[in-house]
Amino acid sequence: MHLSDIRYERFNNRNCSAARELLSQDAEAGADLLRVLDEEPELFISAFVKDTLVALVLMEAHTIQSHLEVFVAPRLRRQGIGTAMAKAAEIHLQAGGTRTVSTSFRSGVPASSAFAGKLGYAPYYSLVYMQRTAGLFPVGETPARPYVDGDFLPAHSLYATAFHEMRVRGVSGDALYGI
Repeated sequence: MHLSDIRYERFNNRNCSAARELLSQDAEAGADLLRVLDEEPELFISAFVKDTLVALVLMEAHTIQSHLEVFVAPRLRRQGIGTAMAKAAEIHLQAGGTRTVSTSFRSGVPASSAFAGKLGYAPYYSLVYMQRTAGLFPVGETPARPYVDGDFLPAHSLYATAFHEMRVRGVSGDALYGI
């Protein structure tokens, strides 16, 4: 197989069962992408070799800062397909006005972070999901109270600060709401 044999297309719902099969080949890596595929299939580009779906790339909508995630069939990894997919997605996003592209990778999987690094992505921040295993939360009084008129100024200040920070970082309110 040569990289020139790869055909890229916008995701089409007729390929949904093939995409599910592809993502199930690495259930841990594919689980989040499968959820997005169910909700927003238009965010994906498919890669085919002949008539076989070999990879998917998830691209956020065109905004100043966008995000992409690449998934390649496990048996075809380390052959340049993921790199080709990422580069094609970056070109597509840049043509739509994106200036900064981010990605994410699975922690504890050295090949995943090495792939991102090879493409020029440097760590920006780290997030760890944790699951409580110590049993149920104790039940008690909720420290919440109903809104009162005196809450307007502090609440508005919080809102204004948050949106100001997003504008400074280049994220528009429209992008936040998918407009």
